[in-house]
Amino acid sequence: MTPEYRFAFYSERCPSVPELTALTEIAFAEYQGVIIPTDAHTDWYVRRPGFDDDLSGAAWLGDDLVAGLFLTRSRMLVSEEVWDYGLLDTVMTHPDHRGQGLARALLEQCITACQDRGPAVLQLYTTPGSAGYRIYSRLGFRPLVELDYWIRPPAPAGQPVLRGWSPADGGDDAIGGRIVDSLARVYEGVPEANPELWRWRRVSRPPAMPATVWVRDEGSSLETVTTSPLHLRGIGPCLLLSDLVVTDVEAFSSLCAHLGGELQILAVADRRDKQMATSLLAAGFRRGQSEVAMFLDLQGHSSAGLPGDAGLPWLPLTESIIGA
Repeated sequence: MTPEYRFAFYSERCPSVPELTALTEIAFAEYQGVIIPTDAHTDWYVRRPGFDDDLSGAAWLGDDLVAGLFLTRSRMLVSEEVWDYGLLDTVMTHPDHRGQGLARALLEQCITACQDRGPAVLQLYTTPGSAGYRIYSRLGFRPLVELDYWIRPPAPAGQPVLRGWSPADGGDDAIGGRIVDSLARVYEGVPEANPELWRWRRVSRPPAMPATVWVRDEGSSLETVTTSPLHLRGIGPCLLLSDLVVTDVEAFSSLCAHLGGELQILAVADRRDKQMATSLLAAGFRRGQSEVAMFLDLQGHSSAGLPGDAGLPWLPLTESIIGA
């Protein structure tokens, strides 16, 4: 007998935090480089500003949650315009229920709803050539950019000179606004300045993964790096670097040396970002696995070119790539 699956948006039937954590744990058990979920992490993640209960969906078999996806609305700066984006992530199916077309059905349900009421563009991250990549391609998603994981092995911290870096108040809206401005000068795909989103990303975090915002203020320009300790599947304990704006290679190396110690350090960067690759190599990082950002245009934006065609590298949103 064919199982009778039922599909519902979260606004119709919302999974509990423990149900989502359990499904995330088993669905991504073989995926390298993703965060190992906890209830505290799941609770934080579904409180992401823009998380849309009317567009996030789940599949059920009786009372059992067997598949799901998250959709977060975001306004992002692309080609000097603000676009209405839908960030798709945590597309997951319980291993015992794979091969039933559940992920595709949830994606089709989400896409149809987005066509009716927005957003204009959907974006997601996946492993190149994976089963997920093939499903997304069949649904019309197109590759946007390739991203690389960069890993710096543990190294003695020593006593390096920090060369102007200092920690900043992650809850300071003025600092947050300056960081968004700095990011927008060097990247495409930067979320629009939003104090609520800034505080979610950098302040209102699970206790096990606090964020520290580092800045190097040269007056006319602001270099910035945000760090957070994580435990990633297949990588282990590490310190994640995100939202990187780096112009001085030696200064960045000094920060990494200061942060170094028993933890390896992880960064994610657009493969086209030559400045970042140079800085990471100089600081002792080595290139690891890859990801690809894919997008689906729902309102004809791509007739004028792909998002990011202006030539700037794409900002990796680590919360959508690895969940942190």
